[in-house]
Amino acid sequence: EACVDEVLDGIDLAVRTYMNKELQPSWILELDSSTDQKFSRHLIVQIPGVAFQNSRHVKEFIHSIYASPPNGLGRRCIVVNTE
Repeated sequence: EACVDEVLDGIDLAVRTYMNKELQPSWILELDSSTDQKFSRHLIVQIPGVAFQNSRHVKEFIHSIYASPPNGLGRRCIVVNTE
């Protein structure tokens, strides 16, 4: 749960910074494919009036969240190994 919250906080920061919009809970669809052996969540964020041209632009958007300033927002990505 904390990992998903971290990702959503980063997306919220980027949406506010780059799109001048506030991320709304109704824009987020969270799919949980976790099992006892793996953690797997998928987030679909639909922002009204916004569409990425292709998957490369989505990748650049996500990378901008975690890239160091001045090229990015400097968020920290946390990876947790529970094994």
